[in-house]
Amino acid sequence: GQEVPKTYWKSTELFNRNCGKFRREFETLLPKHRSYTPTNFPLLRYADVLLMYAEAENEVNQGPTSEAYAAVNQVVRRGYGKPVNTPDGSVDWSGMDYTEFREEIQRERARELAYESLRKGDLIRWGIFLTQMKDCLADANKAPSFGDLRHAKATFGNVTARDVLWPIPSYEMALNTNLKQNPGW
Repeated sequence: GQEVPKTYWKSTELFNRNCGKFRREFETLLPKHRSYTPTNFPLLRYADVLLMYAEAENEVNQGPTSEAYAAVNQVVRRGYGKPVNTPDGSVDWSGMDYTEFREEIQRERARELAYESLRKGDLIRWGIFLTQMKDCLADANKAPSFGDLRHAKATFGNVTARDVLWPIPSYEMALNTNLKQNPGW
């Protein structure tokens, strides 16, 4: 296939950028195919496990424990290119209460696990899916660099309370007549 020239976006052109996590410029298999790549999609990463553990510790203990900090700091240190098992006061988390830690975990999961198909489940689990989608639409509407808003409106503006739950399959409903379908389905 034909090589697409690299685009360098300005700092104000936030919504024009694409994820750099799966860059094709580093692929060694040639020729490159338009529809697929040799890059494996991550199903579960150790960073995800560490962040889940830190979140669970915070929730169970109503505040972060030393184990929660130890887990999340490994992820943060690696993100900054630091040795993961060496404490580093310039990046390590400490001194947070329950709410602060929870909100930082939410932001860290967004950064660390971006484009890995986990965000919607996280937002639903935290009970903030609908508000976050509305906030994203509002941000897109305010951004002068966004350009065409059709994609933002279709993505962020096309959600309702029904999108928080999956429908119960028809087959299961037929097998068990005591089941009630989830709202909106």
